[in-house]
Amino acid sequence: MGKIIKLTTEGDCEGRSTQTVGYFQGTIEQIITYCVLNNIKPYYNFKQSFIDVVDCSNIEPKVVVTEGQYRRINYKTTEDVQKQAEINSALSKLSDKEKQLLGLK
Repeated sequence: MGKIIKLTTEGDCEGRSTQTVGYFQGTIEQIITYCVLNNIKPYYNFKQSFIDVVDCSNIEPKVVVTEGQYRRINYKTTEDVQKQAEINSALSKLSDKEKQLLGLK
């Protein structure tokens, strides 16, 4: 899907005046043009950071989710989903060479 740019204003050294401007797609030139056209000004400078976007729309849900107090998300899962999560965690710790030696890649 690509990356999203999170644009913030760079504030004082304590970070008290740092504000999130928004989340954008496009070049930094396009985003700053948007800010200029909408009278969005930084305190000192603008600062960008990149956020990876992961498309999960093709994953079949296997958990039960409820929304708790203060927008907290609570979930319950099955044993097989938990086991797969543990497998994925273990595999993520292997190097590409180790995966290749084990015939996993």
